Amino acid sequence: MIYIDILKQTRNNFTKLVNSLSLEQLNTVPKGYKNNIFWNYAHNIVTLQRLAYTLAGLETRIPESEINRFKKDTTASEKYTQADLDMYNLWSQKSIQWLEEDLKNLDFNNYKNYPTSYGFTLDSIEVGLNFNNTHEGLHFGYAMAMRKLV
Repeated sequence: MIYIDILKQTRNNFTKLVNSLSLEQLNTVPKGYKNNIFWNYAHNIVTLQRLAYTLAGLETRIPESEINRFKKDTTASEKYTQADLDMYNLWSQKSIQWLEEDLKNLDFNNYKNYPTSYGFTLDSIEVGLNFNNTHEGLHFGYAMAMRKLV
């Protein structure tokens, strides 16, 4: 599935970016932004859980407490640690492996229509995963711009 291949590449690129920076850089909120690079990284990882699992009525693989830290409309309100980075580096790749397994083994047919703030309505797992790549690319772009400011 091409959308999985695109997701893998975006995640690899983002993981390389975050691991090339210090924790101080990852935690810096540049002037004019409301979040930092780490928040954008973690936000992408938890948003996939929402767009794939939650909208299909399935249990997420990442704990809800973590999803709540980085879901839409949250901000970088804490200093993220090396333990946070290690966990999200693991989940960056592991969540794609889980998704590939779950697409074969779980029923995603109860997908709930979801009108995004992007102006596009998601109505199936395929549409949700395709849209997820747009979302991840957007936040990776923010992070690349922020890198020049931190």
